Amino acid sequence: MATLMGDGSLLGASVGDSELWCRSEGEWIELTEHQAHKPLVGSGRATPVPFGTGRVEKLILGSDGLFKYAPHKQILDLLDADDPELGWKLVDAVRLPNGGLRDDVSFVVARRSGAAGQG
Repeated sequence: MATLMGDGSLLGASVGDSELWCRSEGEWIELTEHQAHKPLVGSGRATPVPFGTGRVEKLILGSDGLFKYAPHKQILDLLDADDPELGWKLVDAVRLPNGGLRDDVSFVVARRSGAAGQG
């Protein structure tokens, strides 16, 4: 769960194995780095971990199928490039040589209006 505040900051809490990264003040920050992966969300015993950051320029929320199999530097470099083929390139970053995928891959990328060219 996350809330984008009126000043552009982001506050929330996370649990599980998806990751949330944001670009704030020109640098990428992993907001979910301290979240608990277990107990599982559906167990009724999961403990969400709060996170927050300053003004968000861009963010990516992705499943473990993306972040577990693609190098973080490659993901962030692709995000910084603002390529119109970003979605396909992120999926290709985790694609096996035979064209298949090791796991489900899902992600959401968002940027502030007017943030183009800011990385």
